[in-house]
Amino acid sequence: MSPPAGRRTGVLRAPATLWTLLGLLALFAGLAWLLGIFAAERIAARVQIDQRARTLENFAHLSLTRGTEYMLRNREPSIDAAEAWPLSASAGLARWRDGERVVPPPPPQGPSLDLAAHFEDFRRSAPRAVAGAGLDDPQVERERLRAAIFAGLAARDALAVADTLRAFLAHRARFVLPVTEDLPATLAVVEGLAEAEGYAKETLARVLHEGVEDRHGRRLEGLQPLLIRRQAAFAPVDLAFLGARIVAVSRRVGAPTGPFEARLDEALHPTALPKGYPYPVDAVSEGWLQGVQPRGSTDAFRFDVADELRITARQLRLRGLLRDGEDLSLDSLAELQEIFHLQIRCDGPAFVAARAAADAAFLWKTALLALTAVFAVLAALLGLSAGRRRQRYLDLKTEFVSTVSHELRTPLASVRALAETLERRLDGESRARDYPRRMVRAIDGLTALVENILSFNRLEQDRVKPRLERVALDDLLSTVAEEVAEQAPRAVDWQVTGLRGVVLQADPALLLLVVSNLCRNAWKYNARDPIALRVHVAATPARRAGRPSGLRVEVHDNGQGVPAVAIPHLFTAFYRAPGTSDRRGSGLGLALCQRAVEAHGGRIALARTSPEGSVFAVDLPPEAVAGDLHAPEVPEEQGE
Repeated sequence: MSPPAGRRTGVLRAPATLWTLLGLLALFAGLAWLLGIFAAERIAARVQIDQRARTLENFAHLSLTRGTEYMLRNREPSIDAAEAWPLSASAGLARWRDGERVVPPPPPQGPSLDLAAHFEDFRRSAPRAVAGAGLDDPQVERERLRAAIFAGLAARDALAVADTLRAFLAHRARFVLPVTEDLPATLAVVEGLAEAEGYAKETLARVLHEGVEDRHGRRLEGLQPLLIRRQAAFAPVDLAFLGARIVAVSRRVGAPTGPFEARLDEALHPTALPKGYPYPVDAVSEGWLQGVQPRGSTDAFRFDVADELRITARQLRLRGLLRDGEDLSLDSLAELQEIFHLQIRCDGPAFVAARAAADAAFLWKTALLALTAVFAVLAALLGLSAGRRRQRYLDLKTEFVSTVSHELRTPLASVRALAETLERRLDGESRARDYPRRMVRAIDGLTALVENILSFNRLEQDRVKPRLERVALDDLLSTVAEEVAEQAPRAVDWQVTGLRGVVLQADPALLLLVVSNLCRNAWKYNARDPIALRVHVAATPARRAGRPSGLRVEVHDNGQGVPAVAIPHLFTAFYRAPGTSDRRGSGLGLALCQRAVEAHGGRIALARTSPEGSVFAVDLPPEAVAGDLHAPEVPEEQGE
């Protein structure tokens, strides 16, 4: 199903300038790429025997800088993974954000809590005293729940323990307590449950490793990653104690311990990281390379300049540019130096090249690239200028249609009121005949035309969003029947068949507009007397078993049918079928119906047509049906 035309126009029109700029950028990127190739050719051609060493130095330097950029980008996913999941391997990787180190986490530097001596306090079934806390303090409630779990374990009351454990985990998700209190208490609870019988080891394994979610969808981080992430809050001796107990209980319940033990060992035996944060971009210091990422973080990884230089030299030899006996070396490496300023030296013989020919070829190729760029810019400017003129025309047309339509509504309403007054006062006056009534009908037709133009303009500009609410289809069809009876030039034989009592989740104004336009077309292009209109409501088959059904509303008429030449253009705005010039209209009715139906996710089509009449079908998706389509099919006949 295609999107509404108005929406398509907006999608294609809005980013026209952006697409042009992106095209120019792509072209310039290609030209820059070609220019780089031409420059490399020129450099290679200009190399003389006495300049061989300098050319190789530049080439090696360029290769080294580009290689470091690639390595930094290549290690970014690993650093991201280490930041998101503390148990990921982070050896040789580092990241700072807002001046704080996040990968690896800061080393243990908290005060000693002597947890080895006091850990058994967390295993008692009596609440621990919380200094300076009131009765409603979250830490007091956490202690009460922890003690209740151990009391239930002592009483072998599995149901009470399970309920209290859920409350304990929910309290952890809701209130964040100091990690020096929260982690030992939770670890004690997990140990107690692991030692007892009848409790799911899988749940305890998740609490230890990957974490769990409470019933509100809040994520509780596992004890293993929590300890690694918050290791700075503990002293090294307390970190080692908690880590050993977590490893022991993890093995008991079958939780993975390998990554945690590796990260714990790294935390207890940290490697030296570069000093003097922050560093310049792409700085080499103490065997690390660091660079600032677009997201504002500063990443670093272990980088051996001498080893990378050996790799570069090996690549040059494979290309035949560096001969036997020639090698690359670093002139000097300060403690903190940007990679772009590294001095690379090469010892070797001279090169042979044709400087003049290379210069001439480079200039000619550069001139061609510049000429191509100028032509591209001129073409883009002309295209944007034409687009702006077209956009201005469309905006003026939209503003004009909206203004004229709004200005016509008020006088039409006033004229209709006067015509109705005239009709009432001349009622029974034979000389007046049916002129006032015909005036009202003509005004109603003109009002409907103005409303169609205004509604189409709004839908075309995507300014109307369906305001979904519950709509009783029977009531809506009754309203349409009254309009048809009032506006039709001849008697109308109105019938509603099929499903009854259907309730839709739709915009009542747009839905009324669709059915009204279809019925208005049915009697407008109809010379028979009486005019026969039948609305059939039925459920459409579900796409898959078990899925709800959609709804089909068919409008049958006994008109003259649609000419074959007009069928492909039925839903084109402002299109009038051949032979209909004597009928009043703008050619917007069906186009407006299509946009209104597609705004609800449905579609409209001409189901069939013949000289005996036509059938238009409106298919609405299951999402537009507010209830089950099991209402009885009771035909209703109403003649007008």
